Amino acid sequence: EGMPEFAVKHRSCIYWFKDEKQLEKFMASPDKYAAVLSGYDLVSFLREGVLLPGKREHGYIRDGKLFLFSSEANKKAFAERHSEFVTELQQ
Repeated sequence: EGMPEFAVKHRSCIYWFKDEKQLEKFMASPDKYAAVLSGYDLVSFLREGVLLPGKREHGYIRDGKLFLFSSEANKKAFAERHSEFVTELQQ
């Protein structure tokens, strides 16, 4: 778990780190480590047009990118059709 003294806000999300070294690594290239779609649930956004905040417990890392989902069902849907969702997001 992160510490308040090593927290930083990036693109509307607050990221907590356990030490200064992790914080500095993140700050050197924040978009490399930040969640896709600022941590909102990509599946809810593309299927329903709704921005629901994703949760760490429903996180999924694919191709070096962090995706957060509001539910386990959306995480599973994304895992099964990853390429389709990413392509649709990029359009």
